[in-house]
Amino acid sequence: MDEPNVISAAAYDSGIFPPCRCSAPFGINCTGGNSTVEPYIVGHHSILAHAAAVKLYREMYQATQKGVVGVNVYGFWSYPFSMSSADVAATQRVLDFMIGWIVNPLVYGDYPEIMKRIVGPRLPKFTKEQSDMIRGTADFIGINHYTSVYIGDRSNGADTGLRDYSGDAAATFRFTRNDPPTGQFIPINMPIDPQGLQYMLEYLSNTYWNVPVYVQENGHVSFFNDSIDDHKRVEYLSGYIGSTLTALRNGANVKGYFVWSFLDVFELLAGYSSRYGLYHVDFKDPEMPRQPKLSAQWYSKFLRSEMGRNIESTISTDATSLAEQ
Repeated sequence: MDEPNVISAAAYDSGIFPPCRCSAPFGINCTGGNSTVEPYIVGHHSILAHAAAVKLYREMYQATQKGVVGVNVYGFWSYPFSMSSADVAATQRVLDFMIGWIVNPLVYGDYPEIMKRIVGPRLPKFTKEQSDMIRGTADFIGINHYTSVYIGDRSNGADTGLRDYSGDAAATFRFTRNDPPTGQFIPINMPIDPQGLQYMLEYLSNTYWNVPVYVQENGHVSFFNDSIDDHKRVEYLSGYIGSTLTALRNGANVKGYFVWSFLDVFELLAGYSSRYGLYHVDFKDPEMPRQPKLSAQWYSKFLRSEMGRNIESTISTDATSLAEQ
């Protein structure tokens, strides 16, 4: 499954993804739904469905096909906005609600303790049989990662009445220390922070018994008419690949890295205006001709070991500023 943590929240809490289910005051133009419980129900059944498919595959096909089955989650790295105990706790809470929500059950057989305590009866429970079935059903973890954020605590101001997924996490999000805090992560104008990926990969390995990890999406977005000379994308990719290598050398069980994306495509939220591709596509031409960008040429040379420089030395001062702070 691809990003069940995002689908559960975005489609059944805020309602910005199809089928756009949500409830006031947590969503806009809701067609129906209940933001306080449905995200957790959807996440729960995603985990059970994954485990059932893994059980079937292992029993009937794995012996001959030698395949493996993993789960993919979206995850940004989180830095505490301050070193106060409240912000540090909020930072871990965000990781538990974002990553642990899906991965903890597949590794340990149950949700993170902080989720069970905060969400309470709105969080479905696994039976003993279900817990045994889901435990150990991630042969690998796939991570879709693009950026890092600063996390602040807002548990003191948390609503004591109805709460949705974001209210349960009780955190504020900032891309820079000077940004005003928001109650939700909004992926716009995301900063480049290669070391955030390093920390994420090391966190996954340290937290989840050194399970194999694949970076399944990582890339740089530009909007509308992206230049063929996409130097910023080259800088982004070289920095993040370098941080992946650092995590590997530090003991993280990283097995692969995939750039998003091979070519400009139709993005779910932004359509054709949001471009991640190594190849430029002219969407105004009925033939949709493709043209390699500078990043495609750079990446090809890197994969063929034709690079004349150390990949780790290409991380700019700006790119590492979040980690340094």
